[in-house]
Amino acid sequence: MENFNRAYARLREAKDKLEEAIKKDFPLEATVFYDHGHHERQGKVVIHGRDRVCIETSLGKRIWIDAYRIKRVENV
Repeated sequence: MENFNRAYARLREAKDKLEEAIKKDFPLEATVFYDHGHHERQGKVVIHGRDRVCIETSLGKRIWIDAYRIKRVENV
């Protein structure tokens, strides 16, 4: 059980670091670009999630995307 507790503590720490990095690299109001199929899409970051961000598209629709899908960011 001790090994499990140590491993789980490291996992929680890694998730916390990931969340901090997402907030830092993709701040609120930043424009992010990602691929959807064969097309590049973009939107403004409006909410941070654990490993995702909620963006608002140019049409005003809010969608959640996984942070690893973001290709680049502008207006940081």
